[in-house]
Amino acid sequence: MKKFSLIALIAMVCILGTTSCMKLKKANEALMLQKDSLEMVIASQKTVIEGDKQEIDEFIGLVFEIQQTIDVIKEKETAITAATMENSGIRNAEARDNLKRDVAELTQMVKDSKVKLNRLNAQISNYKGEVTNLKTLVSDLESQITRRDKEINDLSVLVDKQTATIVSLEKDKAEQATVISSLEQEVKSKTDAINTAWYKVATKKELMAAGIINRKRVIINPSNESYNRIDIREVSEIPIASKDFTILSVHPSSSYEIVYNENIAEKLVIVNAADFWSVAKRLTIIVK
Repeated sequence: MKKFSLIALIAMVCILGTTSCMKLKKANEALMLQKDSLEMVIASQKTVIEGDKQEIDEFIGLVFEIQQTIDVIKEKETAITAATMENSGIRNAEARDNLKRDVAELTQMVKDSKVKLNRLNAQISNYKGEVTNLKTLVSDLESQITRRDKEINDLSVLVDKQTATIVSLEKDKAEQATVISSLEQEVKSKTDAINTAWYKVATKKELMAAGIINRKRVIINPSNESYNRIDIREVSEIPIASKDFTILSVHPSSSYEIVYNENIAEKLVIVNAADFWSVAKRLTIIVK
């Protein structure tokens, strides 16, 4: 009887032990499932956080690029404005071309910045997180770009206007220079004509052969090409080198004198050029 009771007790203990083991195993399995689930959640959240960080970094990078571009635009715009207002950038064709190229470059920089701003706004719109401060910053960038865009357009108009003015002035100056040059040339030509004279010292035979005089020693062709051309401002002496000579052309006797060397008339010296050439611009002398 005692033996039976002991067996029954042992069996009961085994049953209870088995039941407890099964419950413990199930509890452990449940804990493992919870652990796995938490790890998955944590991993998921980590991925989201890392994704958010990457997006935020990209936002900030774009903002930095745009702000840098705006700063460069502002600096160049200031330099171009100064050069335009002082006319130092439009004084010659090469400088004007450089200035227009600089303005075109600024215009392109503004366009590029607008493209980046549009992309940034699109990314922010699709972003799930809170980016109020970033939106405010982007709004400020948009205002800056809009202002720069207007100022560059105004600057472009100013450059074109100043360039047109300078080109017009240069054209007028060139035309005036042409007129002045033409007038100067005309004055020079007339002055040269006024101060031009001709002389011919030759024998009767030579003068007749040249067709300047006839047998009676009358000048028949005073414009003959065989005369020597002179500038009366520079030439005041005409060589004669003859014992016997005759001046055929008409010149006031008070306006010249003959210089002799022994019995030879060495030269004719003009003492008053205006008077000497006032009657005839061609001096004709027959020598023997």
